[in-house]
Amino acid sequence: MITPISVAWSILKRRREYETKLQRQNKTKDDFLLYIHYEIEVLKLARSRQSDDSQSKKKSDIVYKIASRINKLFKNAIIRFRDDVRLWISYIKFCKLVHFYTCISSMLGPMLQAHSDKPFLWKFAAQLEFEDMHSVENARQYLLRGLRFHPECRLLYLEVRSPWFV
Repeated sequence: MITPISVAWSILKRRREYETKLQRQNKTKDDFLLYIHYEIEVLKLARSRQSDDSQSKKKSDIVYKIASRINKLFKNAIIRFRDDVRLWISYIKFCKLVHFYTCISSMLGPMLQAHSDKPFLWKFAAQLEFEDMHSVENARQYLLRGLRFHPECRLLYLEVRSPWFV
């Protein structure tokens, strides 16, 4: 029989294993990704066990703490592996999933600073600001800065000519 205590102990044991992998001198991107994937599964489990009973506040705090742990893992992975665009985009998708919109806004600048040579990321940042954060001005600024880096980019010019930009 699986009890809540045995589940908690197994989660702690797995977390210790992943943490020791991240304490090594030569960490790999796979170490971070496996730990993040495991924590996302724990987050799904915690969300599925949330109910409308009297402990729902406590359970929502647990979900928030798990999401914060994943957020911290993503940030550490991004600091270590800045050149991986897929990691940045995965982080942004996770933040949208858990409604960490301020984290998205704060990471768009460093992402574009690290990958200013990729016009699709300028468009992606502008779309996020416009659609998710409802900031037309920030979206406009990202597109205009992207055009400064890529003056001949057709993709960015088409976005600038779109009706929402005017």
